[in-house]
Amino acid sequence: MWNILELANLVCFIVVFGVRFAWMAKSSSSNVQFPFAPEYPPNLDTIQSLFNTMVVANSVNTILTFLKALKYVRLNSQLGVLTRTLALCQQSIVGVLALFVLVVTSYAVAGWALWGVNMEEYCTLGFAMSSSLQLLVGNANYDDMRQNNRILATMYFWSFLVLGLFLLLNFIIAILSDSFAKISGRAFTQTMEELLLRYYQNMRAFLRPDNVRRIFKGISSGNSEPKLIRSLIRQLEERLRLAGWQ
Repeated sequence: MWNILELANLVCFIVVFGVRFAWMAKSSSSNVQFPFAPEYPPNLDTIQSLFNTMVVANSVNTILTFLKALKYVRLNSQLGVLTRTLALCQQSIVGVLALFVLVVTSYAVAGWALWGVNMEEYCTLGFAMSSSLQLLVGNANYDDMRQNNRILATMYFWSFLVLGLFLLLNFIIAILSDSFAKISGRAFTQTMEELLLRYYQNMRAFLRPDNVRRIFKGISSGNSEPKLIRSLIRQLEERLRLAGWQ
């Protein structure tokens, strides 16, 4: 998944530079004078289209760049809760999300067919999809729906709420909650990256000068080395626990 995210980020980055250079070249060669001549300059539409494309690509690239930060927070057991939770429940949640998309799409098509002529919210399929999602968060024009089709509006409204909100969305929340509970309870196997990082932290703390001096001091005073090592390990674990390695 992270490789796909890196690839998408790189592609968006290249697209942004390409569109920006095209926009700059087109703007430099347009020779548009203000105020405009009596006729509208035809080059402005192309320049505006390139600029809007650059803005959209920059927006997508910004989101992808910040999402890449989740790749590095996995190294911390507290900050990596989100990525571990999603990784643990990905197989279960994909099926529920597919059902959710199917239900929303089917009700959007039905709303488009029922109220597409009389209501602006359902005049196109895209508007119908947006209105269906807004209905799940309580933003619904129920009075206009009933005014145009009293019987089917009631059936449409309540059946969609029961399927989309009370069942499917709560299924998604339940799956995420169960995975989060397992992650919080440490009911998962640590990845190789985490094990290597923890081993590096342990070795770095073990080889600190004060710890080495303490070992040699204990040996010279006659204390047994295994006892000293066990005591040192307990101290290291306490330090790591205070530092966040629980």
